[in-house]
Amino acid sequence: MRRYLLDTNILIFMLTGKNDDISLNVKRIFDVYPELYVSSVSIIELFQLFEKKKFKSKIYKTKLDLLNGIQNDFHMKIIDFGTNQLIVNSKVSPIGDHNDPFDYAIISHAICNKIPLISSDHKFSDYQKHGLELVFNKR
Repeated sequence: MRRYLLDTNILIFMLTGKNDDISLNVKRIFDVYPELYVSSVSIIELFQLFEKKKFKSKIYKTKLDLLNGIQNDFHMKIIDFGTNQLIVNSKVSPIGDHNDPFDYAIISHAICNKIPLISSDHKFSDYQKHGLELVFNKR
């Protein structure tokens, strides 16, 4: 079974029920390859957005609710960011005006774990030269 790592933006679309923001191509992947992973870095980013009220959910009222929902309602596996991912991260340099440390960590996670990353972020395609396998979610 093929595994996929979800970027934070895809995770947010799923948690908020914004299925129109998920392309048919990505929806097909979800149907055929249901083994979806989320980086622990995305969870931290999600928590930060939740605290700053930049992400709201009608269902999940606390950060713990979000964490439980990701694991239990959506059956996603959260993978830890550790030393091997840090080594890859040390080799991934910012490209152009891209300066989001969460993104670098998530990209590094995908490269290190050899898991295709699903994202809507146009800037991620620049990191394919570092070994990132990207599935672009065209909205």
